[in-house]
Amino acid sequence: MLLERLQQAFLDSVSAVYATDSPEALVAAKSLHWERPKNASFGDYAINVSPLSRPLKQAPPAIAQQVLQPLAEQLAGLVELPLTVVGGFVNVRLTHQALTKALHAGLQAESLVENTALTGQRFLLEYVSANPTGPLHIGHGRWAALGDSLARIWRTSGAQVDTEFYINDAGVQIEKILHSVMFRLVEQLQALNALPQAENPWTCHYPGAYVSDIAQAFLAVPAQHDWALSHAGQAPETLTRDALAPLESVVIPAVRAQQEALLAKLGVTFDRWYSEKAELHQADADGATPITRALTVLEDRGWLKTEDDALWLCATRAGDEKDRVLRKKDGEYTYLSADIAYHHEKFTRPQNYTHVVNIWGADHHGYIPRMKAALVALGHLTDPTDARFEVLLGQLVNLIVDGEKTRMGKRRQMLTLDDMVDEVGTDAVRFWMVSKAADTALDFNVDLALSTASENPVFYAQYAHARTAGILRTVQAAFPELTEAALAQTSSDTLAPLWDALESDEARHAARQLLLHLNQAPHWVANAAKHRAPHSIARFVLETASLFHAFYTHCRVLTDTPTITRPRLALVLLTQRTIAQTLALLGVTAPHQM
Repeated sequence: MLLERLQQAFLDSVSAVYATDSPEALVAAKSLHWERPKNASFGDYAINVSPLSRPLKQAPPAIAQQVLQPLAEQLAGLVELPLTVVGGFVNVRLTHQALTKALHAGLQAESLVENTALTGQRFLLEYVSANPTGPLHIGHGRWAALGDSLARIWRTSGAQVDTEFYINDAGVQIEKILHSVMFRLVEQLQALNALPQAENPWTCHYPGAYVSDIAQAFLAVPAQHDWALSHAGQAPETLTRDALAPLESVVIPAVRAQQEALLAKLGVTFDRWYSEKAELHQADADGATPITRALTVLEDRGWLKTEDDALWLCATRAGDEKDRVLRKKDGEYTYLSADIAYHHEKFTRPQNYTHVVNIWGADHHGYIPRMKAALVALGHLTDPTDARFEVLLGQLVNLIVDGEKTRMGKRRQMLTLDDMVDEVGTDAVRFWMVSKAADTALDFNVDLALSTASENPVFYAQYAHARTAGILRTVQAAFPELTEAALAQTSSDTLAPLWDALESDEARHAARQLLLHLNQAPHWVANAAKHRAPHSIARFVLETASLFHAFYTHCRVLTDTPTITRPRLALVLLTQRTIAQTLALLGVTAPHQM
């Protein structure tokens, strides 16, 4: 790859000039990288040597001049000579021969995005983790798109990734959904005159229409109808959760099935669905649960205290703003206790994850210090800054309808993520949801997402791919021998006419900029992997589309001469494959026709 050659040549040049005088300079040089100048007149790539001033005690221009000669010798044939220096920047411009070889290598490569940035690392990524109490909302859609895209990007960058959905099916919210269904059961049985028209003893905590649907489906089964008839009219305080188990065994799987089906529609799957109730609250032969075992570890390590008849985690010792209750006076464990046990289990798995990553909503910001404190207390983190545990916070999604921000359902009957997917499609939802950094509030413009305007980012990106496919079809109709397989096997010499045969400086510039950008695809993916930034892949795709449209504007691909058409079509094919592979990292399709 071009950038790897430039990088290694720079390091070798710094070593040749300064290795004896300053070993520190070599360490500093490894952190420097070639970048594309904003002004193309400076060249194709530039590197800033200013950070070497401190260890070398020289001005940046002097350092740049010192490394210029050995750098030019190493890059002979790859860059145009002489190299130039502007301030502390060394600028290079690649030769047409080097660009042609890059095009040739790209055509032969199976993957245009794979890289080794995270080789040897293993991730456990938990995301979405919605309570099994109702349909997924728009925020869940953002976490789903973000998490699945991250997993794809990390795997493409050489990491092993396991994904997980935590089912919070043991807390008070489960009792609330069961009580809500009981409310609807009473309501429907009264409507059928199966129960007397008395005051409904149950409370409807979840008023959504889906609760009525669940109740109706429950009553459709004779045995369940009989159970409901004998229990629905009773006072709620007389029925424990165990007594409601026949209802729970139907309600929770029904909600989970709905959530899983929608996630599958979004192209999101998980390696493991982790049930809090089944995994954390089940006792072993000695009567211990994962929760009590985790608390034992904390006690043995001296991180617990008893105060006011409650059990506390001494979280302030690890940077939290206050100590946290783990077991209340009545003996009931707090939600934090279960969460601590869950994360303790994550860190003790045989996979020995190098990174345990959670995606949480922005409203969980205050929960991060207490979880880090618990992991320090358990001995899994050295301190709260230990990078082995990461939390990515996602900001809210604002819906824009008719140019105005609106709450879901205020202006349209779209109450759930499912409704949104049906309205604008999976591709639009996934692309829009990762189009901005996760810590930035996202404005989802519903009308724009439905449009075929170039301002619609997903349409703009997909249209570029469809246009490349259309060009390939048109040219291959005129020259049947120029198949994709034949183009992929085109020799470097056969591609050389690309530059001399272009009709104008604008065409040559557009072709250079497009090819240079395509060659950077694995580096964009590597940076997205390192910085947990799928939105940068969305930006890469849009820049690719823009550069391709500029190339197509200035360069006629189909000519009367196959030898001239072939290299131009090869560049179109490389563009098509790059767009398709980067869109795939976001879970977005690459259509051949639109």
